[in-house]
Formats: sequence, C-alpha cells, structure tokens
Amino acid sequence: MVYRFREDMATADVAVEVQAKTLNQLFTDAGMAVAEQSANPKTVKPKIKKEIKLKETNLEKLLFNFIEELIFIKDSECRVFNKFKVVVKQGKKECALSAVVYGDTINQKTQELHTDVKAITLHLFEVTKTKEGWRAFFVLDI
Repeated sequence: MVYRFREDMATADVAVEVQAKTLNQLFTDAGMAVAEQSANPKTVKPKIKKEIKLKETNLEKLLFNFIEELIFIKDSECRVFNKFKVVVKQGKKECALSAVVYGDTINQKTQELHTDVKAITLHLFEVTKTKEGWRAFFVLDI
C-alpha cells in the first residue's frame, strides 16, 4: 500500500498522491486513503459489506466517481470503511469498476474518527501511467 498525504499541496484541503503497480491496487489504495481521512481503519470493524459497480469512459472519471461514491455512502449511510476489494477493467471505449467495500456504521465510542471528507475536487486531479505502474493525484475538500 503506497499513498501519502501531501500537506504541502493544499491548505484547507487534503492532497493525496497514490502510486501502485496495478490499476486494482491504485483504486484500492485511493479508497483506503479516503477512508483513513475519515477514521483510523484499525478501529473500524468490517461488519457491513457494500458492493459498488461503476462504468465510465476513462480511468480519470472512474476514479473520481469511485471516490465520490465512497463519500456519498459515508454521508448517506453513516459508514466508514477499512477494507477494499477492487477490480478495474480498462477497455477501448469504456472502463469498469467492481468493488466490495467493508466497514461499519460511524460510532464515536468505538472508532477513532478523523476529519469529515466533504468532496473530491477536480483541482490537480490526474491518473497517469508510469514506468513503475500507475499514479493518481487528487484533492479532498475537508
């Protein structure tokens, strides 16, 4: 798992850089980075399973919508996550994501909660292929 929070890139937001060898790992690590902004994953029990299926025309839109969906589920269902199983398929005209995310209902008594992620922004957003695999950069509004 390779992701880091870039505090030098955004002041009122959180900049996240993710590097991975595969697309599946890139999306998994991006999900974990978003989850860790909300709560310490070690304090969240994987009691509730949620399936997410998305299709988009490119990888950038797919990652953006995946993160947006995680934030929506957190807000609408009061969930925090700590485990992700993500499969990304890249076609010529379409990209697809099939994910299973695990977590629990937000509970201040049993979980170490962090900041409330409000949204993902398009500011500095990118997904790029590298010599080592893949890189994503995105900014979360907190």
